[in-house]
Amino acid sequence: MIGWPDFQYTYIERKFAEDDKYTDSEISEGNHLYMSNYLRMIEGHTWGFVITPKNNGECGISGRSLPKSVSIRDLMERMKIGGGHDRAAGGTFKNEKDVKNCINEVIEWTKNNKPIIL
Repeated sequence: MIGWPDFQYTYIERKFAEDDKYTDSEISEGNHLYMSNYLRMIEGHTWGFVITPKNNGECGISGRSLPKSVSIRDLMERMKIGGGHDRAAGGTFKNEKDVKNCINEVIEWTKNNKPIIL
């Protein structure tokens, strides 16, 4: 990866969400708790993202970063999946149902693009 700081990611499997009949709102709430309480606190990892399934068959992404790290907004916009703020942004993988494919798409994209550090 070209100049990207260390990052972390996590995800919720579609099967887990469907088997336990979680709503998009419940998944979003869990995502928010993870982002608020854990993502920015793991030493050595200044940015990261969470991929979650949506009930409509798409996958969502939510990212956060610390100051002097990656502009998450820029990443979402250049990938053409979303937008937001430099430190907190999100988006949707409209044609992808598998969360692991979405993770791979982000990682592959970072291998071929330089980050904007703010």
